[in-house]
Amino acid sequence: MLSWVVSKLFIMEDEDFGDGDFRDEEDSGAGQVGGPGMEGGAEGGEESVGEAAVKEAMTDRRAKVEEVFRRVKTEFEEEEYVTKVVLLGTGTPVPDPRRMGPCTAVTVGRKSYIVDVGPGCVRRAEEAYYMGCQALDAKRLDRLFITHLHSDHTTGLPDIIFTPWVVGRRTKLEVYGPKGTSHLVNKIVEAYQFDIDHRTCGLEQLHPGGGGAVPHEIETGTIYEDEHVKVDAIPVNHGDGWETFSYKFTSPTRTVVVSGDTGVNAPEVYEQWKGCDVLVHEVYCDTMFKRRPPHWQTYHKNMHTSGRELGKIAKEIQCKTLVLTHLLFFGGTPEQIVAEIREEFDGEVICGKDLGVY
Repeated sequence: MLSWVVSKLFIMEDEDFGDGDFRDEEDSGAGQVGGPGMEGGAEGGEESVGEAAVKEAMTDRRAKVEEVFRRVKTEFEEEEYVTKVVLLGTGTPVPDPRRMGPCTAVTVGRKSYIVDVGPGCVRRAEEAYYMGCQALDAKRLDRLFITHLHSDHTTGLPDIIFTPWVVGRRTKLEVYGPKGTSHLVNKIVEAYQFDIDHRTCGLEQLHPGGGGAVPHEIETGTIYEDEHVKVDAIPVNHGDGWETFSYKFTSPTRTVVVSGDTGVNAPEVYEQWKGCDVLVHEVYCDTMFKRRPPHWQTYHKNMHTSGRELGKIAKEIQCKTLVLTHLLFFGGTPEQIVAEIREEFDGEVICGKDLGVY
């Protein structure tokens, strides 16, 4: 951005001081006090022709400079609040080398907000950074929102607490999640205390402020807000015994909802999701689900959302873009799931892949 401003000012320099402008007059002596353009200069406080030309040119130049900086400020503010969804992990508890554990990043400018942290997600974030996403530089990962405490959504916690610190993060990770989050986070930090002590007091001498995490156990409503985004926690149904939240991110440019793991919900949940720009939602293949053993059908029916159910949900809330994640294919294909959704929803549907940007 700075180099763009400098280049614009050099262009203005060339435009403002071309052939025949007041600098040529000045060099030739015309219009100078006592010069050829004026015998003895201005008398009685009168302004010379040369001085008037200088003032007019400088006023015009100042106006052009102000316009450049106004445009820079506008473009910078637009860039600062550009909101994207980056899928860092679209997998499930089943180990699939093509899909890391559940993890979605919402980025606003150079700020990142991570939802869930399945295995492999810090490496995926760094991969996204190498691809040009500045917000996902590992040392920028400092805010995490956990939807629920299933292991596939949380086994990356030690990684996101400590790896960004090792590569330069100087503040502790802020972790927001349901009841039980504090116990989980504090026990992980306690387990790694030997590592923390030796990295801070040994030869590495890492910054002591970065090696740890601060847990926040949340309730329904607005749970986080800064100059870039407001985050609302909305409870969803993920079977008995699991306190689970979806998260709604509202920035100046976009609204993103991340469902978390969930079955079908009450209407009041969808009312809060209504009209979002992007809905990132889990899904399973309804066609192949019917071939599953009965006890697994009972489990998935209560805990997750089928393609056909999701089509109805997307139609109801009228999201602009539906992005699929936590994909339970059961031997089916992405095309099958999308076809199920399209029976009800005619908007944009994207079958998510790791490192997809939307």
